Amino acid sequence: MKKELLELKDKIVIVSKNRSVEEIMELYHQGFRIFGENRVQELLVKAAGTPKDITWHLVGHLQRNKVSKVIGLCTLIHSVDSFKLLEKIEKESKKQNIITNVLLQVNLALEDSKFGFEEIEVPDIIKKAVVFNHILIRGIMVIGPNVDDEKAILDVFYKGYDLYNRCKEIKQPNVCINTYSAGMSSDYKLALKANSNLLRLGTIMFAKESA
Repeated sequence: MKKELLELKDKIVIVSKNRSVEEIMELYHQGFRIFGENRVQELLVKAAGTPKDITWHLVGHLQRNKVSKVIGLCTLIHSVDSFKLLEKIEKESKKQNIITNVLLQVNLALEDSKFGFEEIEVPDIIKKAVVFNHILIRGIMVIGPNVDDEKAILDVFYKGYDLYNRCKEIKQPNVCINTYSAGMSSDYKLALKANSNLLRLGTIMFAKESA
């Protein structure tokens, strides 16, 4: 494990997609406690088979018909990409009488392969969500563009940071903006430059260091 990653452990969500409980436990014993899953079914299995002090996040696309399975299990849902999904999360959270923390996924790269709100929509979506009493909007999630151009990637991350700061100016009871989730294994250093405070790292965390 690279020393820099150990030092960043409070800013890292370890994405354990397709990884075994044994592999998760190796990182757990190094002090990591925040793990994330892309798929709901995999999340349910792993949450049941790992220590209770692990904090689980859902980082992948969430279908509305699976929301009830993750409410109360996930500390943070990164991938809220529609108002209808917010409505469903509110409904299921109300049933359990709990508050669910969410991030709004923003498609700043404007790639058809990615889910998310457009940048211009986000402030209005937050304001429209004021009617929800069982959701706490904590920030935004951004995925970097699928390109090799570091400047283009950095530009998207800085644009995300600017949007994050604009969202912080929105004052309403169910808003507490403190999380800018950006950066994966291939581009996390660029995301850190752009002030991301929550990285979603998979491949690099499970890589075995050469002797």
